[in-house]
Amino acid sequence: MLGRSDDRIVLDNGHVVDPLPIEMAVASHRSVRTAYIRKSSGGRSIELWVEFNSGSPAPDEQFDELVSMKLAGTPRWQWPKQ
Repeated sequence: MLGRSDDRIVLDNGHVVDPLPIEMAVASHRSVRTAYIRKSSGGRSIELWVEFNSGSPAPDEQFDELVSMKLAGTPRWQWPKQ
């Protein structure tokens, strides 16, 4: 299994993101199998990759609201693009 070389992601704009709490918050949803944060191709933000459990319904508005609720209190620049 491959992983990150560091526990933090340094964005090109100087911001440092600790991805583990975000990944754990998203992965706590019952239909999520795996959540992974990575630096976007532009390097100025992060992206969220989610693998859902087989047989789970596709993500919907309720899932987006749950992610927003889980990330409440986190600086907006740390919110991943989905």
